[in-house]
Amino acid sequence: MAAIVAAGAIVPLVALVRDGNAHGKADAACALANLSYGDAANTVAITAGGAIAPLAALVRDGDAQGKASAALALANLAKYGDAANTAAIAAAGAIEPLAALVRDGNAQGKANAALALETLAAGDDVIKAAIAAAGAIAPLVTLVHDGDAQGKADAVGALANLSAGDDDIKAAIAKAGAIGPLAGLVRDGDAQGKRDAAGALANLAASDDAIGAAIAAANAIEPLAALVRDGDAQGKAFAAAALANLAFGDDVIKAAIAAAGAIVSLEALVRDGDAQGKANAALALANLAKLANGDNNGRSAADEQQSVRLRPRGLRQALRRGKQA
Repeated sequence: MAAIVAAGAIVPLVALVRDGNAHGKADAACALANLSYGDAANTVAITAGGAIAPLAALVRDGDAQGKASAALALANLAKYGDAANTAAIAAAGAIEPLAALVRDGNAQGKANAALALETLAAGDDVIKAAIAAAGAIAPLVTLVHDGDAQGKADAVGALANLSAGDDDIKAAIAKAGAIGPLAGLVRDGDAQGKRDAAGALANLAASDDAIGAAIAAANAIEPLAALVRDGDAQGKAFAAAALANLAFGDDVIKAAIAAAGAIVSLEALVRDGDAQGKANAALALANLAKLANGDNNGRSAADEQQSVRLRPRGLRQALRRGKQA
């Protein structure tokens, strides 16, 4: 790919996204998506070449393949670029057409648009609010429920990032009906789906007793306990974080976590897990400890119980490449 950039291809590719016919726009956007995949230097060159505005326009006005490829290119530019890229994508008016693509696109378009919203929502509260205001939450929840495997995974990642820290957005996600599908994905999804759904539930449950009760009512505790026991390293860590947040204050939920057999698995994770898993499992056990001790050991509830919010970008390991054959 370095040879492509060295040959001066970026400027004509950007021009083709802006001025080409439908087929040319789509293929040029696909090329930019692949060139920006995992390569910070290429991302800088693509951004400097003026790609963001025509890519945003293609998400809004392109054909199905053009929309999907442009959404993926924007996802990569947001992921592998800096905060200025994220702000430029929002300023170019991309958020509303991305939300519309999650709602109305084909399967690839929905997944790529959800992925773009996931990367845009990583850590910027103003952009999170803009995504929510654009009406993205309901179609993201629908995609978790009805999408293909990749669409579900990308929508879960977007909801997880949106729910990290903003109580109004968390409430909107819960109101849109996300909790049931997320609990189902922890139970029945593939490894990535289980892991990301546990992360979304962890963020939703952070310091919110009503949402915690809804997660428990959706029968999420047993599959979360199973994920602590049987998941991959990140799945274990995210499930432990979810249990830690669910155990924050409700003794009935604490008892349900214990009854699901989570304590033994949490103890094993403290002993044998990676650094994140150990920390999250220890926090879960700390929040469960009041149930076992029966008193505060002379400490306040604020001292004794804590919640954890997962760092947004930790939920996904890599972005997909561009256009499928």
